[in-house]
Amino acid sequence: MPRQLATRDEISAEMQRRINASTDLDGDCRECGAPGIYVLLEPEKNDGCNWSPGFFRGPPECRAVIARIVAEVQKLYNVGE
Repeated sequence: MPRQLATRDEISAEMQRRINASTDLDGDCRECGAPGIYVLLEPEKNDGCNWSPGFFRGPPECRAVIARIVAEVQKLYNVGE
């Protein structure tokens, strides 16, 4: 399935929505913010996704949860401003 085009803000909002809805770790990661988005010049080196997340700032135990959410969203959206 081809990725949908969305703005950086729309992609960030989708990641944040998923973080807020997460029940992983008993919901302890709901307070984490979505990472920023960097547009990539060579998306073919990133499985066709043209963006990459910025640095994660939050509790170390939430890194895997956020990484999973980012990977899910990367399969669905490309930046198309």
